[in-house]
Amino acid sequence: MTVEYFGKDSHAAFAPWEGINALDAFVNAYMNVATLRQSLLAGDRVHCMVNHAGDASNIIASYSKSTWGIRSATEARLEVLVPKVEACFEAAALSTGCRLEINRTAHPYLTMVNNPVMTDLFAANSESLGRPMPTEAENGSSGGSSDMGNVSQGGAVDPPDRRHRSERCSKSSTRVCRGHDHAIGPQSIARRGSHDGVHDHRHGRAGRLERALSDPEHRPNEPRRPRSVRLPAPSSADLV
Repeated sequence: MTVEYFGKDSHAAFAPWEGINALDAFVNAYMNVATLRQSLLAGDRVHCMVNHAGDASNIIASYSKSTWGIRSATEARLEVLVPKVEACFEAAALSTGCRLEINRTAHPYLTMVNNPVMTDLFAANSESLGRPMPTEAENGSSGGSSDMGNVSQGGAVDPPDRRHRSERCSKSSTRVCRGHDHAIGPQSIARRGSHDGVHDHRHGRAGRLERALSDPEHRPNEPRRPRSVRLPAPSSADLV
C-alpha cells in the first residue's frame, strides 16, 4: 500500500511555525510501526520504502509518500494486522495535523497450497539430480509471497521453487541464497554453479510434470473451486 501525507510548506528558518510537516508525519508513522513490532507475531512482517520526503532541506515538507508491505503467516492474522498498521498511520496524521491518504495498490496474496503429489515428485527428481530439497519444516518458512498462492487455491499448480546457490551456499548446503541480498544474490547468479542449479531445477520440474501427466497414479487431485478475493477499489493511477 502507499501512504501519503499532505501538509503545508513554509520556510524552515524564517517561519517554520507556519508549516505543517508531512515529513514529520512519515517519521512518526515509522516510529509508531516500530513501537508496534513488540506485539507482532513471529510470522508478521511490516516493511517500507520512502518515495518522497520533501523538495529542499530549507522548506518544511508539504508532502511525503511511502510504500509499505504487510505480511502475515495466515489470511486471518493479516486481517487483524492491517488495521493495526493503518492505525499507526492515522495516529501520525493526528499528531502532525497532516491529511492522510492510504491506497492499497495490490490484491492480497493468499496462502500457498502445495499439492503433495507434485511436491513429492519434484523432491524425488531433485534428489536424483544430486540436489536434495529440504522440507519447509527443515528449512524454515521462506516468508515469500506471490499470486501463485491465489492460483493454488483453485487447483494443483507447479510453483517456481528456484534456488540459486554460490560458494557461500554450496550444492550440499540447505541455506538459501536469496536474490534480495545484495551481498550474495548478484554474485551467486553470475557464477557457473548458479546456472547449473537453474538447469537442474528446470529438469526437475519437467520430470515432475511428465510423470504427473503420464502416470494416473501420480496425477494431482481434482481442482478445487477457486476462492473469491476481495480486490481494492482502483486508484486514479490505475485508471490512467
